[in-house]
Amino acid sequence: MNNNQLYILNLEKKYMDILSNIFNSQNFCSDLKRIETYIQNNYNYISNTYNKKNKIDIAIERLIRFYIYKNINVFGIYPSPISCDMAIETQDCILNIDSKTIDSVGNKTDINYFHFESNQSSFINNNFGSQANFTGIPVNSYLPPIDPLTNKPVLTYFLKIIYSDNGRQFKFYNEGDNLHLTCLPNGILSPLFNNNIVFNFKTYTYETNNVYHICSKSHAQLMQINFEKTYVDSTQFLRELVILGFNIPFSSYDIGNINGRPAIIVNNEAYVPVKRGTGLKIDFFLEKLICGHTARVLYSTLTHRSDGNGYSWFGHLTKTI
Repeated sequence: MNNNQLYILNLEKKYMDILSNIFNSQNFCSDLKRIETYIQNNYNYISNTYNKKNKIDIAIERLIRFYIYKNINVFGIYPSPISCDMAIETQDCILNIDSKTIDSVGNKTDINYFHFESNQSSFINNNFGSQANFTGIPVNSYLPPIDPLTNKPVLTYFLKIIYSDNGRQFKFYNEGDNLHLTCLPNGILSPLFNNNIVFNFKTYTYETNNVYHICSKSHAQLMQINFEKTYVDSTQFLRELVILGFNIPFSSYDIGNINGRPAIIVNNEAYVPVKRGTGLKIDFFLEKLICGHTARVLYSTLTHRSDGNGYSWFGHLTKTI
């Protein structure tokens, strides 16, 4: 490890300790319970007045800002629009903090993963989904590892709150830990993680000019092919398309698999089936993948960390509110 990496390792541990003390404090947890009680007591009013499924995200962002400004010596805001929800300058870093509020009823899959978007990361990850005749799709990171204006490292942390909202009542998730604090490693530390922390993607970015219509929902039903089905061998999906004569707009291609999704590989580019529309007006297209949008990371990948002196610390902490 070089001196820059050792310095950033110590800095990430320092702010993990600071944020952990803030978010584990009795006052912070009491205010979280206060938000829960307020939403419970005003559930019908909020639901009828404000047509928004996530009733807690704005309050959590306000709470984080309040406690950060109250407990950390802030030199100023981070002026870049490419950042997390909250980005500030401290004495020794640019501190990014993003809140994630996950509904266990409507979005239960995200409970088990840490996820981030390109504007929240400086980590340099290898291309995802590389295979024969395809070098993979980029995992973009738009944050600089070192801020060019202040020459300070850019650090990123996430506070995830898990709640349950079944359309009738609201409460914090009570089937496990419902508060997660996670440190996403700075880009200069990427080699220490073999440039590979992304487990899969929740969402992707597609190129709008490379879209090929396959069929409509009614056509798919007529041909008795289930576009919603997940095959053990997902390439079976595309093989069925070919056999049944659906529109495959390429004369030469390979069939691959990206993150469990069937893909057509053409000239080192990947096209995947995408469903667009709702109800009876559903169409299926082949669309070109540009990059991943929301990346998922296993918590175990980020949990066990070491500082610049070799002492262990945790890059992922949990708590039950």
